[in-house]
Amino acid sequence: MYTIVWGEPLSINYILSMVFIFAALIFFIFFLKNKSEKFIKIFLFPFSLLGIGAIIWNLTTCVNVYRNLPLNFCSYTAILCPILVLMNKRNILGNYLLSGSIGALVALVLRESDCYELSIFDGDFIFYYFPHMFEFIIPQVFIFTKKVEIKPFYIPFALVITIILYTISYNIGHYVNQKYDLNTNYFFGEGPNNPVLQVCWNILPVKYWYMFLCFPLFLIINIIYSIPYFIKNGKERRTKKEALQLKEQN
Repeated sequence: MYTIVWGEPLSINYILSMVFIFAALIFFIFFLKNKSEKFIKIFLFPFSLLGIGAIIWNLTTCVNVYRNLPLNFCSYTAILCPILVLMNKRNILGNYLLSGSIGALVALVLRESDCYELSIFDGDFIFYYFPHMFEFIIPQVFIFTKKVEIKPFYIPFALVITIILYTISYNIGHYVNQKYDLNTNYFFGEGPNNPVLQVCWNILPVKYWYMFLCFPLFLIINIIYSIPYFIKNGKERRTKKEALQLKEQN
């Protein structure tokens, strides 16, 4: 029976799947831009639950539950996304989830090879593609609709939390691997699974520690997203300085 598969990188289906993500992001931003807080929460909350749905799917359909514990970067993002949607003050969590959002996009762009032949009607595809898609979209929507302001002084907080979660995931995975003779790779601490991580591994081929070479990438992303804050802060300072000068002249 003919089926439509996700496809290899740069295949038509793969490219269309990436275009759909960014088209959806643009739609969500413009659709929700001037909507009330209540409407945004009601509208986004069902989408924010897709990641938790994926966790449940993975735990209930897998052969060995220890291989699919929610200990990956995207799993933490999935758990926190519904909380972000329901919160009134989102800046702290929103700044942390910026990295998780980019991580979800990377998981879609640089998929593992066993995803290539997934049928787009298969549960494994649905509970991989759409949860990661909305783990990327939801934090971005709050950022671009100015419900979350990315600020540079949140960067150390986001980095420390990420390192703590990474360390917890790695040590649990390492324990599970030794106790049950498995080959789990939570948070990719055991080794790389995509070209970006492979570069870091080539530089420092040591389990756990090689991932620290990736963290500066997230710092750079946070700094780029902080540019509007720097611009806004610079304008406010100039305005205050000009007002002070006018006051002194008078």
